[in-house]
Amino acid sequence: IRRGNLVFSDDFAFLERDDPMIRRLKADLLDALSAQLHADIYIADSFFNIYHAGSEIRLHDHIHEVDRKLGLTGQKFSMVYYVDVGDKTAAEPGILNLYDPDYAFDPQAGDIILFPSGSKHATAYSGTTDRVIIGVNCYTY
Repeated sequence: IRRGNLVFSDDFAFLERDDPMIRRLKADLLDALSAQLHADIYIADSFFNIYHAGSEIRLHDHIHEVDRKLGLTGQKFSMVYYVDVGDKTAAEPGILNLYDPDYAFDPQAGDIILFPSGSKHATAYSGTTDRVIIGVNCYTY
């Protein structure tokens, strides 16, 4: 789903690193997710993307066959935390497009966007400075 000029984490366990800043970030994100979803949270995946000019994330969702088999699709959510939004004047400034229903988010640095993991979404970025996000897929329980 990732195409073009971007750097991304080599696994889906970014928030599991043994680093004090990452542990603090994970705790803060867990608190924010739990408060927003009014439930306890289990983080299944965490990753980062650093977008450079000419990068895109193709249309996709975060529901897997195992989610369907276990009946967890309604309990799975995805979150994007915008560390740095990069060049907002670019022709493709990294708008997060969600589909069915359609929404277009033009995030600012520090924004957290939370949506059901079954929502199809995509983005493209053509800016001259880096755009940095942290993504999380989680379940409520």
